[in-house]
Parts: sequence; C-alpha cells; structure tokens
Amino acid sequence: MADCMHEHLSTTSNRMVFLVRERTETMKITTNAINGYGGRKN
Repeated sequence: MADCMHEHLSTTSNRMVFLVRERTETMKITTNAINGYGGRKN
C-alpha cells in the first residue's frame, strides 16, 4: 500500500517536471522566433 502510494507520488512529480520542462522549451522556441523576426532577418 505504502509502495503503491509512493509510486503514485513519484509519477505525479515526474509528470509535473515534464510539463514544466515542456513549457520552458515552448517559451524558449517562442522567444527565439520573436528574436529571429525582430533581429537577424537577412
């Protein structure tokens, strides 16, 4: 029972980390796109 609960918590935190990481990547890509349009456009 305790093992099962721990497993669930671990999975949930992993999912949170994944979502945050994914959001960070998206933000980075968006920022790069904006900078690309605004700046080095040759």
